[in-house]
Amino acid sequence: MAEAERTKGESSGLVGICVVLVGVVLLIVVIAAMFSTQPPSYPKRSPEEMYAPGDQFHRLQENVMRRFPGGLAETI
Repeated sequence: MAEAERTKGESSGLVGICVVLVGVVLLIVVIAAMFSTQPPSYPKRSPEEMYAPGDQFHRLQENVMRRFPGGLAETI
């Protein structure tokens, strides 16, 4: 009876160690995956294009016209 209890205790300890090792390996894989992903590549624009006055307004105007072809006032 004492031997059965001892082997049960040893096997549960071994299972615990295996669970901890699997968790550590999984954590390392997740961290490596986070650092290996590349950010999406945006089209390269010159600083003059990026900071052109009124550029954002024209882009917004184009997006509104594309989304509401009849005009924003008619849809409201």
